[in-house]
Amino acid sequence: FFTGPGANVLAADEVIVKIRFPVPARGRGGHVKLGLRKGTSCTVASVAVWLVADKGRVQDIRIAFGGVAPTPRRLPNTEAGFRGQALDDEAITRLAGAAAGEIAPISDVRGSAEYRRRVSVNLLAKAVRAAAGLEDLEE
Repeated sequence: FFTGPGANVLAADEVIVKIRFPVPARGRGGHVKLGLRKGTSCTVASVAVWLVADKGRVQDIRIAFGGVAPTPRRLPNTEAGFRGQALDDEAITRLAGAAAGEIAPISDVRGSAEYRRRVSVNLLAKAVRAAAGLEDLEE
């Protein structure tokens, strides 16, 4: 759908009237964003995670980032690294580091590419912890 920064496949005479996403029967989600202020301002980076775990191990995970590439991006290699791994603090922190290699942030007025890369790793770890029930995002 998204073709580049601020661009998509909609024609000038088209409008989206509904978006439907099926909610998986198993798992939990987590979403974290970092912006320069609260509200609807553009984010520096954001991440959404859907996690299916069993007995403290990742069975399946979906990771999507915004603000760190020309379009929203899934991270299939990082997802693959998480599968089968333990959901403890050390493993989550280590595995989240792989995200830095799968994103392509730019530098702009909201932050440098390097800052976005570093903060994205931390946001991913936080979202995974939230989806695993290990951290409350309201803190």
